[in-house]
Amino acid sequence: MRNLRGGYRPPVPNVPFMTKQELRDLDPHAAVESLRAALTENGIVFPSLNVEFASPDLKLVELGRVRADVAERLAEALRRGGRE
Repeated sequence: MRNLRGGYRPPVPNVPFMTKQELRDLDPHAAVESLRAALTENGIVFPSLNVEFASPDLKLVELGRVRADVAERLAEALRRGGRE
């Protein structure tokens, strides 16, 4: 599949999005801790993982930057579904 600039874009799985009410009820701090715990279970650390405070209504999570080896470990964990 090609994107608008002509580069390859992998197909996006059918992932349901949250309703506006579900998003309003979501605690970004809890989401960060949940993600941090899941990453830790797979031996992955995102040093800059935090809540992004500039736009509180959007409830954004800042993933930050990671080294290439961390990105590879994350990709592998996703490929195996988080299972050893």
